[in-house]
Amino acid sequence: ELNITAVTFESREGVTVTDASNKILRVNQSFTDITGYTNEEAIGKTPAMLQSGRHDKEFYRKMWQILERDRFWSGEVWNRNKKGHIYPEWLTITAVLGPEGQITNYVGIFSDISERKAGEEQLRKLTAHIQTAREEEKTRIAREIHDDLGGTLTALKMETYRLQGKLRGIEQAAPLLELVESMTQLIDNAVGVTRRVISDLHPGIIDDLGLV
Repeated sequence: ELNITAVTFESREGVTVTDASNKILRVNQSFTDITGYTNEEAIGKTPAMLQSGRHDKEFYRKMWQILERDRFWSGEVWNRNKKGHIYPEWLTITAVLGPEGQITNYVGIFSDISERKAGEEQLRKLTAHIQTAREEEKTRIAREIHDDLGGTLTALKMETYRLQGKLRGIEQAAPLLELVESMTQLIDNAVGVTRRVISDLHPGIIDDLGLV
């Protein structure tokens, strides 16, 4: 048991052992490396010495509520080191029970997850950049379809209307008029497909509501 305890205290994670009233009895070297507080500076105080102010009373109330119920709590906490730097850590607290089932100690094990959080933020920004670039490309394609293909289809439809006007009233042109009407229907179908493609690429509501 002493060897296991020694190995635990030599781990890269910070370790805090408190009594049942949450007063610190001992911390390991990693605790000092992460927080800046030595074993002597921490003994007799509570882990509240590390609070950053980012969590409200309700956060800690729920934490202790879960600890009392499950004898275990794990989650992300923002703490403040001795130099005043606020950092994120992943904290696990386990209650140690005595022979009668009463809580005698709490063991807190935590690790600084600043690098992981920074990586997550970089990934979030990269994802947002890719998404923005993708939307810009889709918008550009939608505009080109609207301006080029849409303009061409509109011109074709106007020409068919002109042709229909010239052919109406000419009895011999009846077969041609039917053909022009069929062409007009095809153009209308193409216009409908074009509008749908443009809407799928870049819905107008995005611009109407000012959404990025």
